[in-house]
Amino acid sequence: MKVQLSTIIAVSICLLFLIPMVIYMRTHTVGGTGSDKMLESEEFRNLREEGKNLAQMGMKYYEDGNTDKALELYNKAIQIYIQALKIRPENAEMHNDLGAVYYNLGEAVSEPIWTDDLTKCSLTEAMDRLQNALKEVKSGIIVLTFNDKQIAEKVKNFAISQGHYAHINPVEDGKEFDLYIIKGKTKEAFLKAESEFLRSKLIKERYAPAYRNLGALYMKMGRWDEAVQNLELALRIEPYDKELRTYLQQIKQRSR
Repeated sequence: MKVQLSTIIAVSICLLFLIPMVIYMRTHTVGGTGSDKMLESEEFRNLREEGKNLAQMGMKYYEDGNTDKALELYNKAIQIYIQALKIRPENAEMHNDLGAVYYNLGEAVSEPIWTDDLTKCSLTEAMDRLQNALKEVKSGIIVLTFNDKQIAEKVKNFAISQGHYAHINPVEDGKEFDLYIIKGKTKEAFLKAESEFLRSKLIKERYAPAYRNLGALYMKMGRWDEAVQNLELALRIEPYDKELRTYLQQIKQRSR
C-alpha cells in the first residue's frame, strides 16, 4: 500500500504483522529562508519538479501493478535528482528525496519476504535452508529465526561472505534471533537510500524527515534499535507528529 509519496512496510518482530510507515519526500522547501530560495536557480527548480513528478508517477504505476513502468520512472527520477545535486550538493531535502526514490526502487524489485523458522535446526540444517532461500530469492529480504545465537552468527557471516547484507536482531527478550538478509538489487537500492538519508541529516541536523525515513528504513533492514533511535529523534524535532508517535507506540508494545 502506498500513502502520500511513499510507504515503507516494516516486518514486525513476530513476522506476523505489518506496520505501515510513511516515508516523506519534500513537496516544498522546509524551513527555507529568502537566501535559500535565492540559491535555487531556475534549472535546479525545474529539475526538482521533474524528479518529483517522475517519482510520483512511478509510485502510481507501482500501485497499479505495472512494476516495469514504475522501475523505468524511478530510474529516471534518480538520474534527475543526481543531476540537481550537482548544482546544489548540500541540499538536505534533495538528498532525502533521492533516498526515498532509492527506497521505492528497492521495494519494487523485491520479491515477497521469505521467512523461515530455524529454531530447531543444527548448523548444517540451517546452512542448507539458507542456501535454498538464497537460490529462491533473487532480490529481496530473507528473515531466518534462530534460538542459538552462535548458529545465527555463523549463518550471518556466510551470507556476508557471499556479498549479501545481513544483520541479527534479538527478539523475545533475547531468547530468539531474527537474521535479516537482503540481497540483489534490493540490497543495492536500500544501501543507497541509507547513504542519502544519512547525508541529508548530516547537512541539516534538525531535518525531521531524514531521521524519520532512516528509522523506517532501518526497521525494514532489521536494525530495530537504530530505527527507534532515529524515529525518537524525529519526534523530538517534530513533537506534533501524531502518526510517528503512534508508530513508535506500536513498535514498543510489540517488542515487549
